[in-house]
Amino acid sequence: MDIISNEDIQILNEAIKSANTFCIITHRHPHLDAICSCLAVYRYLSFIGKEANYIEIIINKYNSKFNFIKGIELIKSTPSLLKYDSIVLQEKY
Repeated sequence: MDIISNEDIQILNEAIKSANTFCIITHRHPHLDAICSCLAVYRYLSFIGKEANYIEIIINKYNSKFNFIKGIELIKSTPSLLKYDSIVLQEKY
């Protein structure tokens, strides 16, 4: 696992602070952990005061067995905004 430096954290904080619109995406056919981490980022951004109307989680296809997850209704299959200030990508490991 890579260690994130304090400088990296500062750069990330500034990027989040200066952005107003966010797109949170994951890899194709995500598992439970990927979906939950996207929802966690959404909740974090909302918690720090980013407006929920400008935060989108885009996952075009996921298994319906995950419909029990709290917040799953926040996920969209296509983006509604034309432009995003920041894109958050949850990678597959």
